[in-house]
Amino acid sequence: MYYNLRELYDLLRSKKFLSCGTRGIVLINDDNTLIKVPKELSSYINGFDDFKNSFMALKKQSSELKKYEENQKKFIYNGEYEFIEFAKKIIYINDLYIGVLIRWYKNYNNLLRYKYKDEKELLGLYKKIIEYNKILIDSGIYHMDLLPKNILYNGSNTRIIDIDGPAINYNTFLNTKEEDGSYYTIFVGLYSILNELYKNDEDFIDRKEEYIELTSCARYKRYNYDNANEPISVIENRGIFTR
Repeated sequence: MYYNLRELYDLLRSKKFLSCGTRGIVLINDDNTLIKVPKELSSYINGFDDFKNSFMALKKQSSELKKYEENQKKFIYNGEYEFIEFAKKIIYINDLYIGVLIRWYKNYNNLLRYKYKDEKELLGLYKKIIEYNKILIDSGIYHMDLLPKNILYNGSNTRIIDIDGPAINYNTFLNTKEEDGSYYTIFVGLYSILNELYKNDEDFIDRKEEYIELTSCARYKRYNYDNANEPISVIENRGIFTR
């Protein structure tokens, strides 16, 4: 999808703003897709001159944007997965990669907003995420930001998002450092969910230090598929967060 600067400016102004993340903004393109572009381009709300200046500043990061473009092209041809859908269209201003067109999962909530039936549902979901992460890594895909905000759930299906930019990498050979970081992020995210669910539970407040210690100690070992379930198993076996 190729635009000149004015065309993209007009396009963004015509769409409804949905959300703003650490690195990007998301707008509703239609009933099924979203537009995601760098956060700097949110300046479109201030007029074309500000938008142009923001784009000129982004051009200085062209080498970094080129890396994101190359990754996206690799993902497009990597295959299909039931739990993740890579962008099928890349957005350019002239020849400069500037964003992606992605699927909109309207009836999903991220893992912090989802209302769980019980801990069994939550822990079962996290075991599934570990399985999904193994599939990605076996395909050379490393998602380095598997936090609750980037995992969607509707009660039966799971979707992993934030699949552009520096949060996701592609490596032909196994990268043990990124493998470790990807798995470790999963159960750090689990702790943040439990902390939110039980923030007003006095019993949890008294005992949550045990899980903090668990994740802190875990940082001294390298994680892979074979041992990524250990922190979750500890929660199940000890009943740390059971009332």
